[in-house]
Amino acid sequence: EYEVQAEVEYTFRRRNADFWGYPSIVGCGPNATTLHYVESQGGIKKGDLLLMDVGAEYEHYTADVTRTFPVNGKFSPVQAAVYQIVYDAQEAVAKASKPGATLSDVGRAGTEVVKEGLLKLGLITDKNSNQYRIWFMHGTSHWLGMNVHDVGGGAKFEPGVVFTNEPGIYVRLDALDYLPFGWKQEDWEKFKTAIRPAFEKYKGIGVRIEDDMLITPDGAKLMSEALPRKMSDIEDFIAKARKQL
Repeated sequence: EYEVQAEVEYTFRRRNADFWGYPSIVGCGPNATTLHYVESQGGIKKGDLLLMDVGAEYEHYTADVTRTFPVNGKFSPVQAAVYQIVYDAQEAVAKASKPGATLSDVGRAGTEVVKEGLLKLGLITDKNSNQYRIWFMHGTSHWLGMNVHDVGGGAKFEPGVVFTNEPGIYVRLDALDYLPFGWKQEDWEKFKTAIRPAFEKYKGIGVRIEDDMLITPDGAKLMSEALPRKMSDIEDFIAKARKQL
């Protein structure tokens, strides 16, 4: 992981960026399920997903982009099932992003897709509860500018503002070992029994997709759209890159 991080940060400097806008996150396999994993000490293993949350600071403005991709170049069916939910949630956020909307508005749009997806996977039993927070514990968006988490509060979108679009799902290996805050023990035990088969199937998978959104007069633009997001595009991108190397 530290070698991958070194290549990324070398490229930032080589392209005349000020440097990184925040400490890089490079996590492979179960390490990708830790939200702000910064050790970068694990191995890169075939069959695992590699999550990279990296962004350069250029002329005092920072990017904030995340991609999750298969080390061997192909998503497994289990990985693809989780990835597609996150991708669909990101699309829902993008669709809801327009002048007059707020971070809360777009957050709800993305969260509903995540809830539906987790229910289908069997990782939650009730989409109308906060069960989804076990697997998706952060917001879909934050303001972006001279700081990676920039100021703005609950202001409405207007043309020219920039924010992130970053849903995720993280099936941590120890997720069922600790009673969540606010849960009753008996409810927690019932929940664990109900979702255990799905947990065993998806455990160790962490997926986040993050792009930087610019509000335009009639909607929003992905500023980081040149970097593939669709699974088929990612697989093609890796295959072509390997041929070039």
